[in-house]
Amino acid sequence: MEFGSDNGRPSRPRLEKDAVAGFLRAWGCGANLKFYEKADSTNLRALEFFKTGEVKAPFAVVAARQSAGRGRFGRVWRDAEGKSICLTCGFDLSGVSHVAAEKFSILAGCFIARALANLSGADVKIKWPNDLYCGGKKLGGMIGESVLKGGKLAFMYFGVGVNFGKIEAFEGGNPTSLSECASRQIEINEACAAVINSAFAAFEALKKKKPDHFAVRQYAKFKLAAGKTLKSILVSAGARLAPFDIQEVREITMYDELELDTLGDRKTALFLMMSDTDGSFN
Repeated sequence: MEFGSDNGRPSRPRLEKDAVAGFLRAWGCGANLKFYEKADSTNLRALEFFKTGEVKAPFAVVAARQSAGRGRFGRVWRDAEGKSICLTCGFDLSGVSHVAAEKFSILAGCFIARALANLSGADVKIKWPNDLYCGGKKLGGMIGESVLKGGKLAFMYFGVGVNFGKIEAFEGGNPTSLSECASRQIEINEACAAVINSAFAAFEALKKKKPDHFAVRQYAKFKLAAGKTLKSILVSAGARLAPFDIQEVREITMYDELELDTLGDRKTALFLMMSDTDGSFN
């Protein structure tokens, strides 16, 4: 099959830096693009850029081929020239909370799945926690890792691999590709740019959340505790919330008929009935 586009642009069966950059510029994505004809791993290149300071985040590393691609748990990522999209996005985590950083991979996955679905017409979905699926078969995978510097979040690399052309089946795998699932012709460079643009959009959306929200700050403090302390906190919280394990209690507290959020807006008399042996409100 020849890969092409239904909008009149010439077909390009392989990744090209200028073509990917062209799509990114057209979409207003300010990604600093680094392109390799062949690399060991785009994740390793991104991590090296961070450590040496050679390239400032945010940036995207794309390879037409990679020889040492890895997924979760060190699993090998198989790719073939012209048939795979292999890339890594690097982001500066300065000012980003731990809670927000932990949510990024699933948020970016949602953005990427939606973008590829819109581009190809395929029913692209996320399989928890980090796989892209289409038609019950694996279309791609994602992996995100945060890097600390001086005990604080400093950098994140987010690697994505997508099967674009048909991938031969292998033992233990059940792959599919974007070109097989697509209901219309698509171009590999446009698909690659769509993944990068989606990851960047997800990161911008993440930063717009409220890192200074009370709940976020409290959770951040909770995460600073040692492992045994965390378990102790969770056990204590579980004991205090145990009454909510009772269905009847959950039903009583499910609705707020007192409109407690309006207290203080106007003069209100609030009468409480409680046991005289309960000193909770003394």
